[in-house]
This record gives sequence, structure tokens and C-alpha cells, in this order.
Amino acid sequence: MEVPRERGILLGWLLLYLWAFLLGLLLYVPGMVWLSRLGAKPHLIFALAPSFSIIVLTIAMMATELAGWRVPWYGYVLLLAFLSALGAWVNRSNMRQYFNRGAWSSSTVPLYIVASLVLVTWIYVKSLDGPNSLIPLYDNAHTLSLISSFAKTDCYGPLLSSLYLDAPQLFQGISYYPAVLHSISALTANMFGCSAPEALNIVVFDILFLVLPLSVRSLIKSAFPGNREAELFGVFSPFVFYAFPWGLLIFGPLQTFILGLSLVPAFLSTLICLLDKYASNRTAMLGLCLTGLIALALCHPGALFSAGLLSIPAIVIFGMNSNLVCHGDQKRKTSILIVMMTALAGIWFACYNLPFLSGTVSFCWPAFTSLSGALSAVIGLSFVDSPAQLVAALLVLVGIISCIRRAERSSWLIVSSLLVAAIFCVDITTDGWLKQLLGGFWYTDSRRIAAMLVIPLMPLFSYGSGRVFTICRDAVASKRDTKASPSAMASGIVLLLLVLAFGPNVSLYGSVNLPSAISFARSSLASLYSLQTRQLRSGTDESPMLDTEELEAGQEIAAITSDGGLVLNNALDGSAFYYSACDVNVLNRTCGSGLGTDENADLSKSAVDYASNPDIKKKMDNLDIRYVLQLDSGARPSDGNTFHPFYNPSDWSGIQSISSETPGFELVYSRGDIRLYRLTAL
Repeated sequence: MEVPRERGILLGWLLLYLWAFLLGLLLYVPGMVWLSRLGAKPHLIFALAPSFSIIVLTIAMMATELAGWRVPWYGYVLLLAFLSALGAWVNRSNMRQYFNRGAWSSSTVPLYIVASLVLVTWIYVKSLDGPNSLIPLYDNAHTLSLISSFAKTDCYGPLLSSLYLDAPQLFQGISYYPAVLHSISALTANMFGCSAPEALNIVVFDILFLVLPLSVRSLIKSAFPGNREAELFGVFSPFVFYAFPWGLLIFGPLQTFILGLSLVPAFLSTLICLLDKYASNRTAMLGLCLTGLIALALCHPGALFSAGLLSIPAIVIFGMNSNLVCHGDQKRKTSILIVMMTALAGIWFACYNLPFLSGTVSFCWPAFTSLSGALSAVIGLSFVDSPAQLVAALLVLVGIISCIRRAERSSWLIVSSLLVAAIFCVDITTDGWLKQLLGGFWYTDSRRIAAMLVIPLMPLFSYGSGRVFTICRDAVASKRDTKASPSAMASGIVLLLLVLAFGPNVSLYGSVNLPSAISFARSSLASLYSLQTRQLRSGTDESPMLDTEELEAGQEIAAITSDGGLVLNNALDGSAFYYSACDVNVLNRTCGSGLGTDENADLSKSAVDYASNPDIKKKMDNLDIRYVLQLDSGARPSDGNTFHPFYNPSDWSGIQSISSETPGFELVYSRGDIRLYRLTAL
């Protein structure tokens, strides 16, 4: 009996939530039961629990890969389940103590989970054009292809990866890549029997729904201990800023960096507890810090450098407040400060000159604005692509002023913000060695640097919201002639500000327009996931490199090419996504393959000569290429639906110039400007 379409769609969405919930249990339960053994605060355990599971999975996957074993998905699930059961038994007294101490009864974890579920559903899930939808932008082709490569071969090694694990004739050995996100997504795809795009959507949902908010919650509790108002209003802080996480999803998208950066607040929270001069269990805090650092390094090196940069003010302040410094004279304090700053600068220079980072730190995005434009972007939180976020900026400003006036011990977050803001300004206004030195660890990509800047702003936003509540509550309470509830009135005022911070767009009498950054993010995500043209802030339109018709044709092409062999394709016409989205065995699986120094670049230029060029024929035969695909036949893909702005027709002339009259090629599929040719001289 056929299930009605509406019921099928509803079932698909329900399964997405169910699978995300089950994956969340796998990521959190092992870490929660084992980290509880350290006797740390509950909020730290919640925040760092996924780091523990990430480390365990990485070790297990690396070991099986190096041993040459192909362990199916349930092997890793059983490992995590066994560790959870063993940890619950070994640490039963610690866990009983946690639950008996009464700390959980007043926990805000349920509030954060419910609020995150609502906000992530509204901003992210509602933007998806179905559980299997994808964003056909440049970086995502590699992400989805690597997930598919892992999933098809039961090879999940997150540090040793290849896009061609299922194609022996193309396999050139494994190489380093921080592929934790891809490994977990491939595990998810096999666990639930879903496609690579759907698995990625599930993992991203879990990052946004669990990892990020619980990580930020921990940072708020460590930065402002005992401040209940900041903690309560902090439920909105992980999602109110455009630059992170939404801007990274819209540009790239950069899901790997999102995962790494989502763990940074948890590390900073642990660092605050470690550097607290009243800390009673420094050994446990040190262990938690190391856990966080290792997870950051595995998820994304850029996130590790982000954590290091944001930690500098806290480390310097701790060093200056140590007994060694406090009991010395001013000259000695100055000398120690100089030594500390010199050591930190030395570490920075040493990392900058590491050989394996040379490709990263030398990558350059050109400057595009003036200093005044950069300062305006920082003050108004209008980083690169988004409208200004004036209400969010106001609440951050209140938090900064209140921190300074009340001499909060976590005022170093302000210094961290200023430090990253300075790097952001240098990055978008200048070119040269200073820009590379300061921003090179993030590819001099202003979007990544802006996302990093948001991390210290989140607790400041929460603190500012709490201060507005307190000020309004006290003001109402001081009015003796009012019968209004001070807390209710204050809550209403803060919630009104938060509504304005999230949107919608405001237009007053046609002369004053206040666009909402979150509304802009939602519309951009919806356009990208539905494969429609979206309007940029500059007023220009950006067309996706893959449209709905081409994606639908991919299923039909997959059926035709299922007899085996490879499909030669133009990587810049959108067909690079066919491998992961449609299970078409294409040769070029990323938007950067088939070009320049790629060893198969000659095929992109000369495949049309297959019947007359013995060298080309031999190479195509050796690679077992049986088909050639054109998604934009008769036109430059850049004139059709493509993202890449540097498309050079001569790079792909060997594919694009093939027609039904070309010797050695037979037209076997045609739809619109889509053509599939079979090689006849096999």
C-alpha cells in the first residue's frame, strides 16, 4: 500500500528528529558517565561530553583503519554503548552523588534544550527543502563526497581520508584531513540508512541543537558564576548572531569549522575554572582542558587556534595575579609581563612557520573596505554579508559597560573581543605580511574571524541582557504607586528587545528600514537549500551551481550508469554533487578537481579526442571511464547555474565540446541542456 505523500513527508521529518536524538545520546552519554569521575561541575561535564566521544571514536576509527579492518557502523555504536554501560557501573557512586546533591533540580539544561529546539527548528530546519536537501556551494562538494566515500566503504578514519576509497583505480593513498564531522556523518548515514546530505543535516542539527548551546551555557556559568539572569537569558545567545553559526552555513558552507568553533566555549569555560585561584581540583580541570584541546585539534585546527587566541588575555591576567608576581615590585611585574608576551609571540611565530601550515597561512582573501567601514562593521555587528544587528550590539555594549563598572573577573572577555576585532579590521582593510601573520591561521577569511569574535560576545550579550532585566526590575520595584510585578515587567522588556534582535524586518513610513540579520539568514538558507537564486546584500543575485531539474535528472542518470565504471564530468557545473546526492560514480567529486595540477586535468581538456588520441584513450580506459556528463551542454556553466566565478572555458573544453556527432560518443540521455554520452570505442 502506497503511503500518501503528505504522510511520507511528515514521517521523513519525524525520522530526522528521532535520528538526531539517538545520535545525540551516542555523543553525550559516554562522556557524561566517564567525565563525572573527575568530580567537575555538571555544566562542564555537559559541555565537554561530546569531546570525549569524539576522541574515543577517532582513536577507534584510526586503529581499525591502520589495521586494515573494515568495521561496520554497529561496531562503533556497540563500543560507545559498552563504554557507557561500563562507565555507569564504574562511576556509579560519583553519578549517584551528582544526582543526590540537588544541583540538577535547578539546572537550566532542559530550558536550553527546549529553547534550542525551537530556535534551530525555526531558523535551520524550516529552511531545509526536505531532509535530503543540500547547499550546492563550493566547499560542500568536498564535504559531501568525503562523507559518501567513508559511508560506502565502512572506512571512517577522521585523520586519514580519501574521496576515492571506493575507486581503486583513483585511490592515491590516504592523507591528513580533520574529518571528524565527515566520519560522524558517514557513521550516521550507515546507521540510519540515509543519504550523505541527510546525514550531514542530522549532524549539523545536533551541533546547533545540543553541542553549541550547552557549550555556551557552560561558558556563561563559568564567566559569571551565580548570575542567574545571565544564564537564563543566555539561551538566546548561541543563535542571535549572524556571523556564527548562520553566516558559516550560508558561506561555503563551513560545517567543519562550525563543529570546531562550537566546542571552543566549552574549553574556555574549563580554562576559567582551571585558572580560578580558588579552584579545589586543578588536576581534574587540567584533564578536562586537555580533553577539550584534543577535541578541538581533531575537529578543526582553526578552532584550536581560535581557542588559543581567545585564551591569551585570561592566561596573561592569571600570570600577573599569581603569587610570584603579586609579591614583587612594579619593575619585576613589568619584566614578567614582557616575558609572558614575548613567549606568546614566540609561540605564534613558531606556529606560523610550521611547514604543514604553510598552505593555510599563505592563503589570502584580498582587502575590500576602509578602516571606517571595518569599525562600522564591528560596532554594528554587520560582518561582511549581513545587515547590522543594532539591538544585539546594544545588549553586548550593556554587558561590556556593566563588566567594567562592576569589575567582573571575566572582564578579560572584553579584551579577547577587542583582540579579535583588531585582527578582523586588519584582515579586511589591508594586504601584506601583517595580515597573513595575524589572520593566516583562518585563511585570512574574514567570515571565520568574525565567527570567532562572536564567541566572547555571547556571554557578554547574556550578561547585558541580565543587567537590563535587573535594572528594569529595580526601577519598577522603586515605584510605590504601581501594582505591576517588577520581574514580569522587566522580563517583558528584555524579551521585547530579544524579539527585535531576532527580527522581523522593520520599515517605518517607508523612510526608515531596519533589516533583520536573522531574517536575512533564514531567507538565504531557504534559497540555498531549495536550489533557488538568492539575493546578496550587495543587490546582486547568486545562482546555485545545481538546480532542481539537474538534481532530479541525477536519479535517472544514476540508473543508466549503474552498470559500473566512472562518469567523466565538469566539476564546476554542479555534477560534483552527483556522487553524494545521486550515487553517480563521477570522476571529479569536488569543485577543485580536474583543474590545474590535477593529474586528470588533461581529460577535462582533451576527452573530446578520445577516438583519435591514443594517450587519452588509454588513460580513460585505465580509469574505466564509460560515460561523459554535461549538465550545461552548449553553454559555459558560468553562464548557466554555477557558483564558481573563475570558470575558464578552456579548462573544460574537452568535455563541453562533445556532441552527438563526436566520434566515440553516443548520446544516451538528454533533458533540457543535460547530456549523458556513452563511450562507444571501449
